[in-house]
Amino acid sequence: WVEPKIPALRFTGKAFAYLKIAEGCAHRCSYCAIPAIRGKYRSRPMSAILREAKALLKSGCRELDVVAQDPMLWREEVEKKGGGGERKVLRLTDLLWKLDKFPGDFWIRVLYSYPSEIDEDYVVWLMTAKHAVKYVDVPLQHTVPEVLEKMNRKAAIDASLTVAETLRALIPEITLRTTIMTGFPGETEHRFNVMRSDLWRMQFDHLGAFAYSPEEGTKGAKMRGRPCRAVAEERERLVMEQQERIWKLKAKRMLGRTFRALVVAPGVARMASQAPDVDGVTYVDCDEVGEFVNVRLEKVKGFDFIGVCESK
Repeated sequence: WVEPKIPALRFTGKAFAYLKIAEGCAHRCSYCAIPAIRGKYRSRPMSAILREAKALLKSGCRELDVVAQDPMLWREEVEKKGGGGERKVLRLTDLLWKLDKFPGDFWIRVLYSYPSEIDEDYVVWLMTAKHAVKYVDVPLQHTVPEVLEKMNRKAAIDASLTVAETLRALIPEITLRTTIMTGFPGETEHRFNVMRSDLWRMQFDHLGAFAYSPEEGTKGAKMRGRPCRAVAEERERLVMEQQERIWKLKAKRMLGRTFRALVVAPGVARMASQAPDVDGVTYVDCDEVGEFVNVRLEKVKGFDFIGVCESK
């Protein structure tokens, strides 16, 4: 890995920043061209990540959003203390605990967690780390084994069906998000309905759906049994329509309560349950960008909230 000699450009403003910990991808999902474009998975050195994180926090950043194609696969091999040529492998939680030791009031949010790679160490970090945001974005893509096999996500089958209940049992206050693909080869009407039933059972707090579009050079583009585009888009609509019903029920239960939020722009804040760019925001009567405030939620507007700042 060759680190750039100049700091990375930052377009997110003062309040938060994306902290990239790896490039490339180790998975070979049959619908995705990223491995061919970006190459194999390459972890950034811990020293470089910590140096960048320290600089971001010093500049006033209050939320570090840890990103990669799959952050759970971050690794670094280092020599054990005492020498002797022995080596040990550092994993994502080793990096996260190092980040958690930085002083100050800030959030650490990990974005994208492959369902079968969420382990006990990661759950312990989520539960106990001072700066950890109890938020997991676990992109399922689908829930039906036959479709997941065609997607070359066979290793994730069991976890895809149980991850929501498992995480909620361990961390009741956790926020869960997922992404779903409709219209992939092998998705019959029956299999689509099974997936919708699974999603209703799992009750994700946030969900994004998109209709499959073949990418040139991928295995998926050559597979037979793909629903037509109109069907895929209609299924996408049905998934999002169901999610809107789930969201309204969840949002209603949050009204009248007070939550801590980070002001990311004048009049705009995000709670721990709202990740940047993909979830809604909370409109507030506060303009102190980069400050944490306590917000009482008063109204729901689409997938956003309107709240009143009570205090810091």
